[in-house]
Amino acid sequence: MTQLQLILNFDSKDKMEEIFQRIQKVCQQGEYLIGFSFENIYGYIDQLDDIFHTYPNYQALQDYLTEQSIKRNGDLKTSKIALERGIKQAERGNYYRAIQLIGKTLVGLNKEEALEEMTYANMALSDIYSQVDLHWAARGTLLNAASLLTNYFHKNKVILPLAIEAYFSLAWNELTLGRIAQSLTWLKTGLWSSQVINDRFIDEDKIINFDGCMANLILSCNLKEIQEFEYLVDNLEELGLFYSQITLLYTLGYKDKVRELLESSNDEGVLKLMLDLRNYDTEHPTSKVLPSLPQYNTYSTKILGCEIKLSFPNKTPFIELTEAILTSLESFLATALIDNIIAKIPIVNIDIVSFEDSENLISHEYIVNDRGTVFEILCHPFLWEDLNQNNKPIIGEWFMFFIADFVDSCFLIKDSKMTLEKLITEDKIFARSMMFETCLGAIYNILGKNSHNDLLKKLTQGTHFPLLRNISWDVDAPKQDSIDIEPIELGDHENIPVFDMEKHTHKDIVVTKLIRSDLWDSTRWEGVGYMGSPDEPPYMFLLFKDKKKGLSIFEHLLKQLTHVDIGKRFRVSVIRGIDRENPAHYRVVLSENIKTGSNAKLFTMIARIQTMEPNNDSSWMQFEESYNKFKSFRLAPAYMIKGNQYPEVEFDSAISIKEIHVKQAWEIGINDIEKIAIHPEDNILVPEGIVNPPFQKVLESK
Repeated sequence: MTQLQLILNFDSKDKMEEIFQRIQKVCQQGEYLIGFSFENIYGYIDQLDDIFHTYPNYQALQDYLTEQSIKRNGDLKTSKIALERGIKQAERGNYYRAIQLIGKTLVGLNKEEALEEMTYANMALSDIYSQVDLHWAARGTLLNAASLLTNYFHKNKVILPLAIEAYFSLAWNELTLGRIAQSLTWLKTGLWSSQVINDRFIDEDKIINFDGCMANLILSCNLKEIQEFEYLVDNLEELGLFYSQITLLYTLGYKDKVRELLESSNDEGVLKLMLDLRNYDTEHPTSKVLPSLPQYNTYSTKILGCEIKLSFPNKTPFIELTEAILTSLESFLATALIDNIIAKIPIVNIDIVSFEDSENLISHEYIVNDRGTVFEILCHPFLWEDLNQNNKPIIGEWFMFFIADFVDSCFLIKDSKMTLEKLITEDKIFARSMMFETCLGAIYNILGKNSHNDLLKKLTQGTHFPLLRNISWDVDAPKQDSIDIEPIELGDHENIPVFDMEKHTHKDIVVTKLIRSDLWDSTRWEGVGYMGSPDEPPYMFLLFKDKKKGLSIFEHLLKQLTHVDIGKRFRVSVIRGIDRENPAHYRVVLSENIKTGSNAKLFTMIARIQTMEPNNDSSWMQFEESYNKFKSFRLAPAYMIKGNQYPEVEFDSAISIKEIHVKQAWEIGINDIEKIAIHPEDNILVPEGIVNPPFQKVLESK
C-alpha cells in the first residue's frame, strides 16, 4: 500500500512529505513488535535516495532508520551504509549533509576489521572539507587515515597502496595551507613508499601538476617569504620538481643558473615564462605561504566568516597544539551553515603561551581587551612520550571544554539546546572534531618524534642559495587583482528564492567589522545625546556606562575609519514614529554600509540598536536642523561622572560622518537595513490614508 501511495503521489512534494512522515510514525509504533518488517522498509526507502534526498522528511526518516539499524545490526554494518549515503550526498554537492553522515561513521568503523572503510571515510571527509574551504580539518582526517595505514605497516611490514595516496594527499593539503617545507616532506614520504612497493599512483602527470602549483605559489612570494627557502633548491631537484626549482632560483636572483637549466640565453623569454607561471590559473586553492622559521608564529582560518588567529611559540608541542585547535574548530563547526549557527565576532585571537607548570598541563582564559576577543592558553611544554593514561584524559577534557567555551563566546546558535543535542547525540560531532591526539600522535607515528627538527634541517642545512635580490622579481609587472569596490544594495527579500546553504563555503561569508559585538557587550550603551553651535557641524554622542570600554569602542572605530568617514562605511539611522502614543520616541541604529571588495557572497551584519524615549523632540529637531545646514555631523563617545548633571564628551575621539538616514517607521520595508529596528510590540504611527504600509511585511517576515 505504501509503495502504491508513493507512486500515485510522486508529483506532489507536500503529499510525499506527509507519506514519509507517516512511514516514520508507523516504524516508531512497530519498533518493538516481533516480526515487524523493518529490514524490508529500510531497504526499500534506501533505494529512493536518488529521487527524494532533498526532502526534509525523507532525510529524517533515513536518519531514524539508520539509528534503528545500529540497534538491530550493530555499528559496523550500519556505519558502512551511512558511509555510502554520505558519499552519495557529496557526489550531489551536498557537502555539509555528507559531513554529518560520514562523520558519525567514525565511531562504528573504528575497528581493526574495518581498516579499509575507516581509511576511506577519513579520506572522503578530507576531500569534502576541502570543498568547503576547511583545509585544517581536511589535514586532520588525512593524518588520521595515514596514521592507521602506518600502524598497519608497523604491524604487518606491508605498505598498502592506500598509504601512498594518503601521503600524497597530505602533500597537496600542506601546499594548499601554504606550508612548502611540510608539503615536500609528505611528497618525499609518498615517493619513497611508492618505490618500495613499485606502486605507480604518483605518476608523472601528478608530479607535473603538483610542480606547477608549487611554482605558482613560489612566484607569488615576497622577499621575506622567499628568503626562508634559501636551502630548498636541492630538495626540489631531488624530488623532480623542475619548475619549482627554477622559479625558486629565479626569485632568489640566480638568473644565470635559471638560463643554464632552461638552456636559454634570452632574459625576456625567461621573464615571460615566469609571468606565465605566476598568472596561470592552476584551479588549486593555494593560499599565501606560511612561515616555518620565526621564533613565534601565527596561523589562521576562517569559519563562518570569523577569522581565527592563533599565535604560538614555534616549537613542539605548541605547533601541534595549534594545528589541533584549528583542526578541531573547523571540524566542530563544519556543518554550521546548515545548523543555524552564525558568527557574532569578525576576528578572534588565540594566544598560546609556554608555561612551566607540570602540575597544570593546560588551561585557558577568555579576555576582552583592546584587541577584542582573546583566548589565552597556558600550556606546559610537555613531550608526547611523557603523556600517559593519567594525563592524556586531562588534555582531552580541557580540549572539549575549550571548544565549548570558544563556540559559546564567538557564535550564536539558534535553538541552542536542541541544536547542540542533535550535534552531540545524532551527528556524533566529537568523533570527527577531537583532533589533539591525531595531530600530535599521528605526526610522530609516521614521521618520528624529531619531525619538527627534521623540518628545520630542511630549511637551514644543505646547499645555500642566499637571496641576491633587493626588490621583488616582478616589481615592474605586479600581479593584478582587480576588484571593484561598490556599495551593496539589499536584494528583493519579498520574492527571495529558496536559499541553499549547501552551495556556499565558509570563505563565502563575511562578518562586518565596524560594530565589534565583543567590545560593545563589555559595557552598556545607555543613550544618545546632542550638542551643537551655529558655526560648526553638530555632535551626536553615545553615552556609555563604562568610560574605558566606551573609549575602546571608539578606538576601534577610529582605526577603521580615522576621524573622517570618507568612504561612508558607518551607517547611522534614526527611526521616527515608533510609538503612536509618544511621537517624540525614536530608535537609533548603528550598522555598516556593506561594500564589495572581496569574493564574499554572504554577509553577517552586526548592528546596535538604542531606543530613546524623550518627553519632546526639541533636541532632535535642533540636531537635524544643524545637520541639514552643514551636511555632516560628528559622532563621539560620552560617559557620566558621579556628581555631574551632564555627560562628559570625548571630543578628541569624534568621527565626522557625512550622512545620516532618517526614516519614518511606517515607511521601512522588507528590503531596508533598518527593518531590524521594527519590533512586533511597536505601536507605529501611520499617517491617515496610508493603506498597507511597508512595515507590515517586515513584521510578517519575523
